[in-house]
Amino acid sequence: MNPRLRVGYISGQAKRVNERVIDTAWLRYLGQYVELIEIPPLSYIKLFGGTFEKWLQKFPESLDKLSANLKALQDKYRLDVFYANLTPSNPYIVMARNHGQLDLGILMIAHCVGSENWVRHWLAMAPFLTEKDVLLASTATTKRALECISDVYKGACQIPLCTDADGLLGSFNEDGEPIILSIGRIENVKNIDAALRCFADISARVPGARLVIAGEYTGRSEGQVRQYREQLEGLVQQYGLQDTVTFTGSIVGAEKEACFRSAALLLNLSTDPGETFGYNIVEAKRYGLPVVCTDWDGFRDIVRHGEDGFLADCFWEGDKPSIDEAQVADYCVQLLTDSGLRRRMHGASLLSMEQFHYRKVMPLVEEAVYHASERVVLYRKVDEVWNTPISEQGGLYCLDNLRGISFLDASPLSVLSEVNTIALEQWYGQVKPLIGHFASANKQFV
Repeated sequence: MNPRLRVGYISGQAKRVNERVIDTAWLRYLGQYVELIEIPPLSYIKLFGGTFEKWLQKFPESLDKLSANLKALQDKYRLDVFYANLTPSNPYIVMARNHGQLDLGILMIAHCVGSENWVRHWLAMAPFLTEKDVLLASTATTKRALECISDVYKGACQIPLCTDADGLLGSFNEDGEPIILSIGRIENVKNIDAALRCFADISARVPGARLVIAGEYTGRSEGQVRQYREQLEGLVQQYGLQDTVTFTGSIVGAEKEACFRSAALLLNLSTDPGETFGYNIVEAKRYGLPVVCTDWDGFRDIVRHGEDGFLADCFWEGDKPSIDEAQVADYCVQLLTDSGLRRRMHGASLLSMEQFHYRKVMPLVEEAVYHASERVVLYRKVDEVWNTPISEQGGLYCLDNLRGISFLDASPLSVLSEVNTIALEQWYGQVKPLIGHFASANKQFV
């Protein structure tokens, strides 16, 4: 058995409900295999002298101080590994670790790859990641997207997110109501508008069908959130769905469990460029819920088409991905009207949970972190790459895949400080060479 590693992490809670659900549970499971060391947020912020902005203003002189502060934090808490769970600062921390030549491994999860913000993140991270670090990619498509950015990411470990499958919560309800559950962030990339259009068709074919949409509205700006809310409200009015569609807002605990228990199936039509896994799909499996979802990115790693759910065709032949909405409606109608099919998929969902049980997943994480912590590496000098435009670092980046991205003249450092300004419609076109394979029906990427 490996000696228990001391893994530090920043305490506190993420702002978004879905991020809190994932990270809180993940840390709880990890803590059964390593010695977790809680670092207060204030102690962490002090590493930078107060704020990232002030630290950046004094760069590169401030890098010496950050490296020294990181070393002091490592010594104070006797850390073997640092779990980098405060994403915006991760590239700076890895940069400081390299600059100070510290014997400290970094553990990270690729929660996202294809959004503008996260592409900037992985571009900045690439020069400083080493074999002493463990980057977890939850699905094969996520790992491939990272590798399209830089060959550095070929060392990422493909290990899924996990949950607790003990005392499975599913009991098949033969005569349950025809309720469809959609849970997660409410944003245009999640295609809740498509879900409403599909449900208008479904409700005309399945008497008593209801759609429950649970989650918080998110977006780049208040204006974007307001515009999408108005669009969805307009669709509800247009199709006369006022009595059959419910928006619950964010739900947690018993309220969330009740929604899963009462539902007949889970619907997830995301074509989010930042999608990597689909945690709510794994949550649905705990209740034995069949899933109807887009054949998009990591969803196909979780759902076995025709066995525990249906994967609806997702195309990306034009400027942005599109969904076969008629197919989605047909799959939902099949499940809502065929209790035998639901029963079979219910059993298959519960059985497939084993591969996502933390007792199977966490030993893989522990082993990867342990072996990485034992490695001795030579860190690349920060001043060799930090201020050189990405477009001039062909040996590090896969520039053929990145040519369409509009901020490649930025350096690995400055790419982080620039504001995300690219509209989603334009961004889809720029990022397609990196994540075109997310849409499996797009034949040129298969």
